Amino acid sequence: MKIFVTHDAEGNITSIGIPPSGDANPPRLVSAEGQNVAEVEIPDLKYEKYELRDPQKTPHFQELLDLKDGYRVRFGDRGPFLRKK
Repeated sequence: MKIFVTHDAEGNITSIGIPPSGDANPPRLVSAEGQNVAEVEIPDLKYEKYELRDPQKTPHFQELLDLKDGYRVRFGDRGPFLRKK
């Protein structure tokens, strides 16, 4: 599953956007000065249809917080990817 993340120059994730299922448009993350947006793969999180109006009710909410706090965005030959801190 691919997600969108906003990150700083050190790769610290500041926000996460989950693409909707189906043909809907992907989330639009707006980066602040000094931040970037990257699309990264998170293979360990099983994708389900998310209802994002109430984040506390989103499946895997805690896993997404752990991802934000425990990983950084890095760049390689194949583009951006996540690496544990």
